[in-house]
Amino acid sequence: GVLAMGGKGVKGRFRRRGLFLGSPKAASAIAALTPEAEARIASLQAEGKTVSVLLVSEKPAGLIAVRDE
Repeated sequence: GVLAMGGKGVKGRFRRRGLFLGSPKAASAIAALTPEAEARIASLQAEGKTVSVLLVSEKPAGLIAVRDE
């Protein structure tokens, strides 16, 4: 199943792997983000995008950025 974590993100399991998708702040409380990832997050946010971090088995796996038009 999937568990919503109010204001932080969502977590669940897929094929025995723990997944988390949520805010950079919440993700960094679970796993250390590289300086490169933090710089990319800051750059995307400066462009007006909302960034979510994907963790797989408590390791950074990717970023998703969205922006309303």
